[in-house]
Amino acid sequence: MSSQQNLVALRNTYQVLLEEVNRLTLIYTDLNRSIETLETFKKLKEREGTTPIMVPVGSFLSMIMSGIRMDKVAVQVGAGIYVEMSPEEALEELKKRLEEVKDNILKMQVELRQIEAQLISAERVGGAKKGSS
Repeated sequence: MSSQQNLVALRNTYQVLLEEVNRLTLIYTDLNRSIETLETFKKLKEREGTTPIMVPVGSFLSMIMSGIRMDKVAVQVGAGIYVEMSPEEALEELKKRLEEVKDNILKMQVELRQIEAQLISAERVGGAKKGSS
């Protein structure tokens, strides 16, 4: 493989990894929000008899609820399939996933830095060859 082909391959790999890190970051954010929501509902459940709460269910609709009873939640396990769990089980599962996603993001960021270093090195070598021609 020529140095130009190697440079193109490195750039493509970098772009793919960067897109995957961005995708995983969105998942991380969504998992965090889900965990926060479950924890908030758990706290509100403990304060039974408090003022009504408003739960957004879309961009144009919120539900006003006067009591909270959350015995089960549905947790997505993949491919649009949901499994019924207790709120405590769901929290445990979501926190486990959050850590897995975080670990994957960190690993990919290390790979990105390594590819960046290779790209910088390859571009310097390519630039030096052009300058000496």
